[in-house]
Amino acid sequence: MEKVITRNIVIITLAFFSIQCGINAPCRNETNLEVNSPDSTYVASVSERDCGATTDFSTIVSIRKTGIQIVGDEGIIFLVKGESKIRLSWITDRKLQIDCPDCSTNHTFRKEKNWNDVQIIY
Repeated sequence: MEKVITRNIVIITLAFFSIQCGINAPCRNETNLEVNSPDSTYVASVSERDCGATTDFSTIVSIRKTGIQIVGDEGIIFLVKGESKIRLSWITDRKLQIDCPDCSTNHTFRKEKNWNDVQIIY
């Protein structure tokens, strides 16, 4: 009887940790485009985020200083549900234009107008 209880405890523990690992698994970001500012101070990037079967894809635009890696959701300036075709163009050293012809306002979750000293236009 003691062997059965011990075995059941091991099975339950393994199942618990398997579920927890699945729930807490990090999202996968795949960068599709990177564009340097004219003075190469900043990099704007377009990424596709996949957080698993229970969530939809999202398309993300982020800015970072050149040579610095993004940690977590740092630098995200534009976030839209689904896979979207986004074009980025630096108008000046501190002005970034984001074009997303197929982005619906209903599916846009974040749309910043500024990031640090960078102005963002749509």
